[in-house]
Amino acid sequence: ISSAAIRTSRSAESPARAFSANNPTSASAAVDAIDFIVFSFMRGKIARVLAIRKRRFDRALILDDSRDKIRIAVLAGIPQVIGVARNRAPIRGAKILAFDANGHDLFDPLRSILRDLGVEGDVAPHLPISQSHRDRANELMAEGKVILHVGSSDLAKSWPTRHWVELAQAPGDACVVAAGPGEEALRDTIAERAGVASLPTMKLLDYAAVIERARAVVTADTSAAHIAGAVGTRSIVLYGPT
Repeated sequence: ISSAAIRTSRSAESPARAFSANNPTSASAAVDAIDFIVFSFMRGKIARVLAIRKRRFDRALILDDSRDKIRIAVLAGIPQVIGVARNRAPIRGAKILAFDANGHDLFDPLRSILRDLGVEGDVAPHLPISQSHRDRANELMAEGKVILHVGSSDLAKSWPTRHWVELAQAPGDACVVAAGPGEEALRDTIAERAGVASLPTMKLLDYAAVIERARAVVTADTSAAHIAGAVGTRSIVLYGPT
């Protein structure tokens, strides 16, 4: 998600080396802007500190609300560490910027860090789609439909099946039903009850290309909402108690 911010900060001081402390999925989105990845599941903080220290970085920008990552960067001996945190209690060797609880939980902190460096630029996520993926998407779905992404990894985030059926049957734009891996039974049940078409389970970039062709996406708080934002497709996100 922070790939655009990584590119923006790097372009301001090119040439530069960059590292990410994200998980593999988020890091891969910015792979062309990253030289070195410290995966978040690397065993133990000491291992992360030693791995980063070997690279002798000059500056660490902690792009999410994490005092642990700020401490790791300081312990790794990075001369300049800038981060954002709700808890602004001082950490020696680091500059901690305020976290605006009333602002966007991602984009506003990213902008404040870049602004502190005198950099103005794009922080919104962008997911480039290749022509081959667009060709595949063209085979899977006609342009301009509304995608109903009905699955969710968390039951608390799920919208009741009957509501999805009612929405799919409502007059208006043509829609198709989609879901993630392991959620095919739910997808097929809703599509059958509503009498609408469904999309097959597909790989991430294929699905991103399909979403790019859609008029809009209706989804719970799922990856489909993030993909829609990254390819510029409008979305309606249904937030449950989480």
